Amino acid sequence: MELIFGDVDKAVEIVSLLTMEPGEPHLDLQYRPFLDTGGYYVIAPHVVAASNLVRNTIVANRLRSAAIGPKDRVVQAVTEALGCAGFLVHSDFEVKVAGQELELDVVAWRDRSLFLFECKNAYHPVSVHEMRNSWDHIRSARKQLDKRHKILANTNNREVLFQKLGWDVDASCEVHTGIVIGNRVFHGANLNGHPIRQAHELINVLTSGRIVADEDSLSFWRGPDFQTADLIAYLGPASIATDQLAALDPREWRYSMGYRDLAFSSYVLDMIKWDRELRARHGPPVIGGRRQGLS
Repeated sequence: MELIFGDVDKAVEIVSLLTMEPGEPHLDLQYRPFLDTGGYYVIAPHVVAASNLVRNTIVANRLRSAAIGPKDRVVQAVTEALGCAGFLVHSDFEVKVAGQELELDVVAWRDRSLFLFECKNAYHPVSVHEMRNSWDHIRSARKQLDKRHKILANTNNREVLFQKLGWDVDASCEVHTGIVIGNRVFHGANLNGHPIRQAHELINVLTSGRIVADEDSLSFWRGPDFQTADLIAYLGPASIATDQLAALDPREWRYSMGYRDLAFSSYVLDMIKWDRELRARHGPPVIGGRRQGLS
């Protein structure tokens, strides 16, 4: 390591990041491939070669917040998309309402509808163990939105919020919530009344409303231009997000092992059937697709 990096301290620090600690709750050679045997390190070369060490080191040592930087890109991207769609919008807003401190990732208003989004930029999981990270983020978002929705369901409290935001809008409005995630794990689900939606798809709903194929595209907006009702529908129980889950077909694989069977259950998406359903639901198609530069 010292020969590679030319610095003793840096080499020691890197070895420390890559060394497995037996007392840790999760042991995985792909995260920490060095085993300290007392004076020597045991390394499995193929495991090291086949692993994404940069990514796994960041995950294992909880360095992701430093890698992302001070500004969460999911919050920034969603805020910009809402602004472009004609919403009054504010991000990372801290306010005291009804004696309670509220931290709002994204708060937006348009057409007498208030939207509260909690953004969670969890890393993309590559195992069942890592899925727990996304789940923990989502559960945290649910608790935060439960608190905010309870307080802001009151018209007087919304008036206080709008005053502190500097928005001259009607406080007698509908309140909608949503959990926005950076990956697609749990996308389309609903947790205690808070829909879980993937950030890029949410942004697409706000900016284009298009489902793009190679040669053409489909619009799932209600009209030629974006309406607030499009976002409300997307966050509802019957949307393009939930349609994706409904289109999945159950599959089961069985392997005979003597007098017992080993069964694996999962779901698959029949792309031909899904394409047919989308065209029936959102057609007719519009000329222009990925090959023409749309994305």
